[in-house]
Amino acid sequence: MKKTSFLFMLLIVVSGLSCSREAAPGSVEAVFEGLSKAANFNESKKFYTDGTVEVIEEAASRDGVPVSSIGGVLPPFVKGARWSVSTGEIKGNNTVAAVTFTGHPVQNLVGFTYTFRMVKSDGGWKIDLEKEISEMVSGRSRNGAADYLRKIGRSQ
Repeated sequence: MKKTSFLFMLLIVVSGLSCSREAAPGSVEAVFEGLSKAANFNESKKFYTDGTVEVIEEAASRDGVPVSSIGGVLPPFVKGARWSVSTGEIKGNNTVAAVTFTGHPVQNLVGFTYTFRMVKSDGGWKIDLEKEISEMVSGRSRNGAADYLRKIGRSQ
């Protein structure tokens, strides 16, 4: 009986520690945790690849959108959001992370899953959206992505 009680208490302590533990520095989970704490793009850009940041900043400057308002086009890791992360197979310095929001201030995002290409750089993982953002802002037609960025920049 004592052995069962001890094992039960140990299980409770271990599960409590794992629930309160923060993500390991440099881990995939730490990227999303860091994004949720970032107050603006300047704080969040360290979680994106250099190429992603360059494309965002270049598009913003070309379209007259202040970089401080770019947050509206990036994944919504905001205060009050909760999520689960699953990663694919790590191949060298690359992996894919699927992030599903389990709670979010914007109710229609609950249950939504984002899939991110991740690249290991400078000892930690970073999100690689360079290709997607380049394609999004390359369309210069009326009501295209560039107009969308301008509208977001004016509304924030």
